[in-house]
Amino acid sequence: MEGMRQLDESRRLLSTLPPLGARLSLAVPLQPPLKDLDERELSVLQAVINTGRIETALDRVSYTDLEVCEVLSKLMSKQYLRVEN
Repeated sequence: MEGMRQLDESRRLLSTLPPLGARLSLAVPLQPPLKDLDERELSVLQAVINTGRIETALDRVSYTDLEVCEVLSKLMSKQYLRVEN
């Protein structure tokens, strides 16, 4: 039951993020301080910086897809990450 809830919530969050294949990058200049991020957020941020794509970050980070989607949503809303044109 919990797995289905997480799947539904992950899908909902993914629909609010850029497409899985979209290229993401660190926002430059970076305004919010990195010291404000926790370990999980830094792990996801590093995965995105290293891979550039949401789908690859989802595969490389050891957290659940739901946790990664939540963190990605936060990183984008706080302007740590941006979509490349």
